[in-house]
Amino acid sequence: MESSLASREEEAQVSTSSGRKKGGWITFPFIICAVAGIYGSGYGWLFNLMVYLIQEYNVKSISATQIFSVGMVLLTLSSIFHSLRPKPCIVRSNICESATKGQLTVLYIGITMGAIGLGCGRFNLATMGANQFEKPKEQAIVFNWYFFTGFVGIVLSSTVIFYVQSLSWGWGFDLCAGTSFLGWTVFVIGYFSYKHDKLRGSPFKDIARVVVAYIWKRKLPLSDRDEDYYHGSGKIQATASFVCLNRAALKTETDFRPDGSIKSSWKICTVQQVEDFKTLMRIAPIWSTSFFLSVTLAMHASFVVIQALVMDRHLFRNNFEIPAGSMTVIICVSSSISIFMTDRFIIPIWQKLTRQKSTFLQRIGVGHLFNILSMAVAAIVEARRLQVACDNHLQTVPGSVVPMTSTSTAMTPLVIAFAYYASSALTGLIRKDTSWLPDNINNGRLDNVYWTLVVIGILNLGYFLICSKLYKYQNPEKDSEK
Repeated sequence: MESSLASREEEAQVSTSSGRKKGGWITFPFIICAVAGIYGSGYGWLFNLMVYLIQEYNVKSISATQIFSVGMVLLTLSSIFHSLRPKPCIVRSNICESATKGQLTVLYIGITMGAIGLGCGRFNLATMGANQFEKPKEQAIVFNWYFFTGFVGIVLSSTVIFYVQSLSWGWGFDLCAGTSFLGWTVFVIGYFSYKHDKLRGSPFKDIARVVVAYIWKRKLPLSDRDEDYYHGSGKIQATASFVCLNRAALKTETDFRPDGSIKSSWKICTVQQVEDFKTLMRIAPIWSTSFFLSVTLAMHASFVVIQALVMDRHLFRNNFEIPAGSMTVIICVSSSISIFMTDRFIIPIWQKLTRQKSTFLQRIGVGHLFNILSMAVAAIVEARRLQVACDNHLQTVPGSVVPMTSTSTAMTPLVIAFAYYASSALTGLIRKDTSWLPDNINNGRLDNVYWTLVVIGILNLGYFLICSKLYKYQNPEKDSEK
């Protein structure tokens, strides 16, 4: 805490001596423009990637959902130069030429670069924007604008950019690249107005140090005296939870030099570092439930686009066709509505009925329940869609696609990015052991896949309830007030 205050005072002195104050509201327009650029361009290719793979790379629909889990410049080049993608399928036939290894290499490199840029920029901009301010109220305003701008960027990319891509993939990717470049340019212009935080090391290194120090001292007897543990500049006391880990902070004669400094930070840790590691261990079970939740949501988000491709998306007497990737607009809108309803109605009603403030874990539990219900709705709707396709021997099912996604994807914002990899593996396992996911989903049983996700969701909810029961809040009264 003292080092943090000293660092802030030092930064303030540097700003004053240079005659120009760093940070504050002057940085806000630059950062928000960068957020708009990265959301508008990133989601302009990300959410429509499966459609591009199916239509331009002749990738089978279910395989496209797996590739979807994995540089705008390379994607743009692949859409412009025919040599970078396979020849189109022969009209009215199932004869399609697969992409070569070279073509797939260019595609995968482009996807990887784009994913890295989207992931790094999206999360770091939020933290950087908040760090430009000192007051928590101002930081909260920045976060609100960050999410609002991101939402607007997703909606615009899922409508305007997707429509341009439906006319020409080259123009669409050019628009994504231009949007990204514009946001980057504005961000760079504001470089000298930003307040830069000093590097303070990686928290993952502290985690590793606790593990290594514990292994070194795992056979040493524990002590009941607080002075036998290394505190460094901190004053926190070692707790009794996960008491065996306290050995990592246990003092020995071989840990210190004659001047009192420690010889190696990998053989002894501070009590604060040990307690931080314990905190991670406490929340790890709760965190793991969100991973399994996100796997089901990731699979659903992928299959929604596949379903949209085989459904009638025409509006206004067939004068306009909704792009399949634009289903993300409905996801964003329904997610925003569900968040508003939960915050303004469900939680207040809960508090009136129980006369208690809802905890964070109870709110997460509500999210798990809504996820299960959304998967069940998706399964019922898909079963009905298959019945219509079977009865009429249709390749494209009549009827609007909008009610399906607006009802069954209400809790999508909880998706965690890396869960897409696990969902890809689960999709591959289902394809291998069942006949539910053929290339033409009209001949499969996607509803059974959704019911499988319902079962996984129920098991995960049970696991979450067990973890919640065992979890102990550090400060229940303070957490309740928050």
